[in-house]
Amino acid sequence: MRLGEGTGAAVALMVLRAAVAALSSMATFTEAGVSTRSVDGVDRTAPPAVSP
Repeated sequence: MRLGEGTGAAVALMVLRAAVAALSSMATFTEAGVSTRSVDGVDRTAPPAVSP
């Protein structure tokens, strides 16, 4: 048995489905809180300072 275009198409379909699943479930920068821009000058992405 030889592997040809049919096998390649089946593998490509699985890879494309995995890529779509990863892309659709990925959070945006806003949802993940990645942005360092702030309106009031406070960096909301930095961990809170701990007082000794």
